[in-house]
Amino acid sequence: MTTAMAETFGRRLRRLRAERGLQQGDLVGPRISISYISMLENGNREPTARVVEHLAEVLGVDPVELTGPTSAADLTEADRLALASAEFLLGNGDWARARAEFAAMERTFGLPATWGLARAQEALGAIEEALASLDRVVDGADAAGDGSLVVRAQIARARCLSEQGEDVASLEAARAAVRAAADHGLEGTDDHVQAMSTLVGELYTVGQYADAEIVASDLIRLVDAGSSWKARGSAYWNAAGVAEARGDLTTAVAHSERALALLSEGDDERAWARCAIACAWFWMRHDTAAQRLPEIERILQTASDKLRLSGTELDLAYLETEQARAALLAGDGPRAVALAESALGRISAEQRSERATTLLVLGEARLAVGEQDAARAAAEQLELTLMTLPAGRGTAITWRGLADVWKRLGNPEAAYRALEEALNSQAITASPGRAATSTTRRGAGAEAGPATAG
Repeated sequence: MTTAMAETFGRRLRRLRAERGLQQGDLVGPRISISYISMLENGNREPTARVVEHLAEVLGVDPVELTGPTSAADLTEADRLALASAEFLLGNGDWARARAEFAAMERTFGLPATWGLARAQEALGAIEEALASLDRVVDGADAAGDGSLVVRAQIARARCLSEQGEDVASLEAARAAVRAAADHGLEGTDDHVQAMSTLVGELYTVGQYADAEIVASDLIRLVDAGSSWKARGSAYWNAAGVAEARGDLTTAVAHSERALALLSEGDDERAWARCAIACAWFWMRHDTAAQRLPEIERILQTASDKLRLSGTELDLAYLETEQARAALLAGDGPRAVALAESALGRISAEQRSERATTLLVLGEARLAVGEQDAARAAAEQLELTLMTLPAGRGTAITWRGLADVWKRLGNPEAAYRALEEALNSQAITASPGRAATSTTRRGAGAEAGPATAG
């Protein structure tokens, strides 16, 4: 816990005044005397809303910075009802209205409203806005001593940064979540498990497989000793990713099936659907993919039914991209094209990593139906998108996939250029008999996402 946790209004007022080189007399205003300022700073008076507004204006700060973060415990019953209404909108997929309501409440309600706002912004694909809000949540929750919210906000930061392709920053956010769980005495709780699950996924993404395997093993032992269905499902979801990274697809499939079974015990349909997409991703890479195709298509359809009610646009993009892969596996090129095009239309400009993934699948689908010019256009878009992504395993793998597309398009120069970029991002060699995969780690089930993270 930080020293800011014990900071009263008076102490905060005195600190902010001193930081700006102001005297108490500089803060006076209508019906606000020096003696009143002195009583405020000494904790002998509580300010009215009008006084807070005046002082915040003189100090040049937001009123929330002056009063300190509002915790859920400070809210009135009317406040709670207003927040519950916005949470209802968030949980039912009305992201835009939820964002508007949380934004309107943020100055008055403080931290709880900012947390809701961040999740709504993420759900709408406004990643930069979400990250700015999450930074405020982390600072405010830390100051308020709300360790659980610090952990959940850092997990959300990791998720948002990952969507931008910022793998190194995402890994640091995951580490911060684990540290926060330890600092606030949350070891063994579901928040701690979710933080560790996030860390496993991020270590997997950046290619630190040995560390990921160690953390994943510790995580499985922890959750098997007793955790909620959601925490256990998340742990096995990420352990599946680690198994895939070391080439053990049989274990990856087994772990993903275990995760899906655990998540089916709860009522979070969105979490189950996201895990089902990951399962399909693993199954389509296994040697038994052709035999399991009917099961893959069935599980993706079930995920679709659930996400149409509870999923974000990005969730649906994940889904349709994997449905497009399944269509390619089934030899249905036209359906693969339609699904990939639909997925691409759901992805915001800020979600660059998933955009690259979908463009690669779209290029392969266009080739499957003999549309050379359209495939070339997708490849060109993919190349431009990849150039905006930082170096890393996922970026390298997608460059490798692009090289295959260029080769099939009869452009050896572009294929060679893509291979060079893959090597520059991270040394990658294609595994025998295995197609290039996506930048998005379908095996990472760190958190169920913005609609359910609260």
